[in-house]
Amino acid sequence: MMYFRILAALSLVAVLGFFGTGCEVNVGAKQTDTNGVPTTTTNPTSTTQTNPLTQTTTPASTNQPVFADELDVSGAITYGTHADFKPQNAQPTQILYKSDISGGKVYLDFQPLTGWPLDNGTDGGVCIFWHEGGNVVGGMFDWHGVGQTIKLLENIYGGYLAGHVPKHGDSVWFCIIGNGDKVRTTVTKSSATWD
Repeated sequence: MMYFRILAALSLVAVLGFFGTGCEVNVGAKQTDTNGVPTTTTNPTSTTQTNPLTQTTTPASTNQPVFADELDVSGAITYGTHADFKPQNAQPTQILYKSDISGGKVYLDFQPLTGWPLDNGTDGGVCIFWHEGGNVVGGMFDWHGVGQTIKLLENIYGGYLAGHVPKHGDSVWFCIIGNGDKVRTTVTKSSATWD
């Protein structure tokens, strides 16, 4: 009698274990950790995974960083001496974590710009964007020396962008564009408005 109770209890645990997971089926190889708790690993070389219950195929995670701009600059109008530097045409390859303006300077925090083309000690230029007349406008206002995290804004005040300057209180966004304008950081909004 005791044997049947144990068998019934084990059967109940197996059934609850299957349905308690939401009827999910893992495609990876099942393993257990040191406490006997099931864990799952997936094939890191697999490019897709198929759910056998629904016969749907989904891409496997590539673990690639997501490069999301905080402002769409695809239609931006660029001004000034370096208007030919087009951040909207460059591929985001690094993340600009933060841009803060204060006291006539912009403070930049970004991923290392490893592999960017160098020219005379610079790895690119710093760009600013804002809204003007219903458009996103701006452009490159200063060269970016390798590793620089602070840039003066005096070129913008001095008319470097063909006289275009954000208005007091405007939100502004920044990015760093590589030499040759093929790569750039993400576009990030300054925590402070233009003053």
